Formats: sequence, structure tokens, C-alpha cells
Amino acid sequence: MSQLEQLKKYVIDKTFNKEFIYHKWFYEYHLKFVEQLAKELCELYPQADSNIVQIMVRIHDYDKISDI
Repeated sequence: MSQLEQLKKYVIDKTFNKEFIYHKWFYEYHLKFVEQLAKELCELYPQADSNIVQIMVRIHDYDKISDI
């Protein structure tokens, strides 16, 4: 498993933790939306480093899940 895949799994697991106040909707209605938007932006801007963009998708709200 790549480091990016490990990060993705880690963040997704954290978002489903019942101690996370937004666990019922955060992944499905926020993170997946941001992921799709980032993918579309990378298609519009092929010079962007898609791996860095994917990392940023995972960590842009990290402060919300870091206390879990």
C-alpha cells in the first residue's frame, strides 16, 4: 500500500470514528465531494501535482479529526 493510500485509509477511518462529531456524514457528504472537485481541477490544470492535491484533500480538515 502506498503512503498516499495509507493516508487516505487513516483519514477515512478517523472520520467514521463515533467520537468524531460529524462521523455520520463527513466522509460521504464532504470528503468525497472535495475529492471529486480536486480531481476535476487536476484535469483542468494538468501541470498540478495530483499526488500533492490528493494529500491536501486528506489533510485540509485534519484539525477536526486529529483529537480523536
